[in-house]
Amino acid sequence: MRRPDVIIIGTMKCGQTSLHTGLETHNDIFLTPEEPRFFHGSRYHERGLDWYLSLFEGRNEAVVGEGSGFYAWDSWCEETAERMGRDVPDAKLLQIIRNPIERIESHWSWGISNGQAWGSINEAVYEVDRLIEMSLYWRQLSRYREHFDDEQIKVLFLEDLKSDPRSFFWDCGRFLGVDPDGFDFEDAATPKNKTADKRTDTRLVQRLRQ
Repeated sequence: MRRPDVIIIGTMKCGQTSLHTGLETHNDIFLTPEEPRFFHGSRYHERGLDWYLSLFEGRNEAVVGEGSGFYAWDSWCEETAERMGRDVPDAKLLQIIRNPIERIESHWSWGISNGQAWGSINEAVYEVDRLIEMSLYWRQLSRYREHFDDEQIKVLFLEDLKSDPRSFFWDCGRFLGVDPDGFDFEDAATPKNKTADKRTDTRLVQRLRQ
């Protein structure tokens, strides 16, 4: 069965949705429409590797893959990188990151807009461990470097995607071995899933709106 050529390993609130949809504008790239969340969750043991590989069965694109913003959250599952290294050792990995403080702010805003009782951001950074943990990029990356060669890993920056999307995706194309001019650069440059566009109402206001 065919194995993924590329896996986006996150990080959450760093532009993974924009990266995912931008890569999909290339005719030679297929990414699963939903996050399988296979390597870090219970599905790894419950459904098994054959189920996971079936997600890529019959695809004719030069590059197939998937992504999950939780793959970088190493404290959620410390075995994620090891599982990938064992089951898909030839895959290339993409990790998109951003200014860590801005990532924390975006994550907090996203949580509040989704009804999380996290309080103010100053309170949340002390009470919600993942706000800090998911900004520890070097720790996350170091786990993967134990199981993949550096040539298989590419770290991307959300700031580069925003400032020069054409060069950003052109660089991705070269890394993945597809025509770097094959992306729809105009569509790929359109921001996706922006937290700033979501309302950050209090729970009381949310209840009143309902």
